[in-house]
Amino acid sequence: MKSISTLAFFLLLFINPLELIGETYKGYIITIDQKKITGTILQIFYSDIVSEVVFKNDFGDYEYNFKAGIIYGFVFTKENGENVIYESKRYKRRWFFLKLDFKGDKINYYKSPEIKSTPGNAFSGYAAIINRVDESWIEYEGKMYKLIPIRWRKRVKKIFSKHPAIIEKLDQPDLQLTDIKELVRIFNDRLCKRG
Repeated sequence: MKSISTLAFFLLLFINPLELIGETYKGYIITIDQKKITGTILQIFYSDIVSEVVFKNDFGDYEYNFKAGIIYGFVFTKENGENVIYESKRYKRRWFFLKLDFKGDKINYYKSPEIKSTPGNAFSGYAAIINRVDESWIEYEGKMYKLIPIRWRKRVKKIFSKHPAIIEKLDQPDLQLTDIKELVRIFNDRLCKRG
């Protein structure tokens, strides 16, 4: 049993999460100095410890692993024509690639990659666990805030404590975390009107 879980650990460690759902995308990486290098996004790896992207340039000569913070981000286009933008963002002394879901003048809204890896311990027989996640993030006044489903209302109220009109919206009883993107749009519009 130990050898099977060790094998499973190494398979999960080296299997590409995008390949697990059968997807690689044409796109480009954006370097820190805002240069674009075109190629194919092969894998997006996301965990609580590290976040990286595996990229093959158009010459196809080598696969590059870029950790968040080393490059500015990357962009790819889905089959339906939608451009997906990931940016390197720092949160609690760690760098992550987060998907830009809404860009405003005052507030940005991000989502984590859909697949999150939790490393296991191969020596004791525990394999890595790959989960589908739906994590939301807000960037406001240069700071990143992760919204946790259990206490997201309290967190958002604290972030916008200087704006009572915004906090009023949060007191609606039927409001869910899934509504946060629309709230961020409204908050951004109100904050922009105030200047």
